[in-house]
Amino acid sequence: MRRKIEDRLLELGIKPNLNGFGYICDFIELIIDDEERKFKMMYLYSFVAKKNKTTSTSVERAIRHAISKINLECWNERYVHSTRSNLTNAEFLYTLALRIKQED
Repeated sequence: MRRKIEDRLLELGIKPNLNGFGYICDFIELIIDDEERKFKMMYLYSFVAKKNKTTSTSVERAIRHAISKINLECWNERYVHSTRSNLTNAEFLYTLALRIKQED
C-alpha cells in the first residue's frame, strides 16, 4: 500500500525529500485502515507526530507545505476537478485515500 501512495505523490509532483511526503503516506495509511471513519483529523495528526517523534503542529505544517507543491493540473485530471488553487489538508488527504482505496 505504501508504494502505491508514494507513486501517487510522485505523480502529483510532491518530492520525497519533503517531510510532508512521509507524513502524508502515514496519514493515508491510517485513513484507509479506518473503515468506520471514527478518527478525527487532530487524532491522526497526533498519531503521525508520535510515530515520527515530532509535534502535531509540525506534521500539519509539513503536510500543508507538501500539498502546496502539487501539480494542480494533474490533481484536476486524475482526482477531482476544482477551480480553487488551494486545497485543505483534509480535502487532499481524504480524497487521495479514497481514490487509492478504490483502485484496489
